[in-house]
Amino acid sequence: MKTKKEATITAANEMQCKNTKYLADYKKVFEYFSLKPATMFQCETDTGIPRPYVCWYVRSLRKNEDIQIFKFGRCPISKYKDVQFLTTDRNLFKPEIKQSSLFDELWP
Repeated sequence: MKTKKEATITAANEMQCKNTKYLADYKKVFEYFSLKPATMFQCETDTGIPRPYVCWYVRSLRKNEDIQIFKFGRCPISKYKDVQFLTTDRNLFKPEIKQSSLFDELWP
């Protein structure tokens, strides 16, 4: 019985360590994109966080509306065209344009 409790505590400690690592990486990605607009590939090379993780963090930042596409351009590292330059700097965010709905006018 004692070994079962120890195994549960060990598993919980390992999970907490993993979560704090991912949280630290998430914060590092957020801070990197706040410094300057950059591509995900630039973020990977500068921070050392693998690109699939960077994509995952950017996805969650988009869900929280903490990141926006600054522009499309050529990646300075891979030389691909039309890649996204992302930013978390609120001063560089584009204002959202709310389109009026046709149904708002029909329904009082």
